[in-house]
Amino acid sequence: MIIYNNLRAQRCNQGRYMKKLKKNILLLITALLLVTAAIIWIIDAPSRKTKAFLASYEITDLTALGFRNVRAINDKGQALGTDNQNRTCIWDEQNGLTILNIPQEAGYSATAFNNSGQIAGFFYKPSGEKHVFIWDANNGLIHLGTLGGRNSFVNAMNDSGQVIGHSEDPNGRLHPFFWDPNTGMTDLSLFTNNQDRITHALDIDNAGRVVGSASDGSTTYAIIWDKETGFVRLPTPNDASGVAYNISPDGKVAGCLEDNTNLIIWDSPNNCRVLAALRRNARHRPMNINDAGQIVGWASQRGILSSRSSAFFWSNETGFIVLEELGKSRGKLKLPKLPWLTSSESRFLAALDINNKGQILKVTAPHSGQYPAILMTPKKAPKE
Repeated sequence: MIIYNNLRAQRCNQGRYMKKLKKNILLLITALLLVTAAIIWIIDAPSRKTKAFLASYEITDLTALGFRNVRAINDKGQALGTDNQNRTCIWDEQNGLTILNIPQEAGYSATAFNNSGQIAGFFYKPSGEKHVFIWDANNGLIHLGTLGGRNSFVNAMNDSGQVIGHSEDPNGRLHPFFWDPNTGMTDLSLFTNNQDRITHALDIDNAGRVVGSASDGSTTYAIIWDKETGFVRLPTPNDASGVAYNISPDGKVAGCLEDNTNLIIWDSPNNCRVLAALRRNARHRPMNINDAGQIVGWASQRGILSSRSSAFFWSNETGFIVLEELGKSRGKLKLPKLPWLTSSESRFLAALDINNKGQILKVTAPHSGQYPAILMTPKKAPKE
């Protein structure tokens, strides 16, 4: 009888142990599932943010409308580029595609335009030299020439028709230039501050202020220049090196620190803010900033398998938004892509421009040798 009771007690203990073990295993599995779901939720947060952002825009596929090689968009909502026959054209919602009277056979390529309807770009001379031009419907083509060298290149133009870019000197060295319809081409590298010289002229606002960079021979720093005051250094934390890439029509400046790992915005020439990076170790390139302080551009990052770039939008209200929505999973479990483990295919996506209406011009991954262009127009708030 005693032996029977002992066996019965052992069986009861084993039963309680197994129940406890099963309960602990179930709790562990539940905890692991909850942790996994939380990790997926956190990693997928940028994708949810992107979906919500894109849902507030009307999307126009400009490539499907006959556009290719889209360059820029102005405040009238006109996009500049070429058609399928490589003719320079503009597109807007009211008039559709309009072919401009710019020669195609002479190798003319438009790269910038303004709200006054003027186009700036470059063309190839029969000798192979590349020169800057501007064009408008009233005056036709005007060739801007060079600073004595073979080639010149345009970077930007304002609403007054002032153009900035780079030109070779007679020795083949590139110099930044400022061109005005009344005074012609000015070599900006001649404006010095002690031993410092302007090295790059990258954008210009409607007041004729130019942003870019200057160098003392070892350090490159962001600058702003105008005719009256010459150039001054834009402040950065700890006097770090950097470049000013873009200036809005009313004077807000966007640029990057050092090796382009951090964006920086100057709300005024004496007030700068460093923005958190889109992704860790990513290299950023702002493409434009509007009067509302909204910035678009692209950020590139090299992963283990490949390199890729992402088009981004930034504002005070939203922070960084990646302008790319992941494909649909078709009902299957789909883990978010990690930026450092990209697919084996290198991809290029970029937001090229933003205007004062908040319209964004974006190019996506190449298809058949072309970069499809998308125009994003903010949806109008419903009337109450």
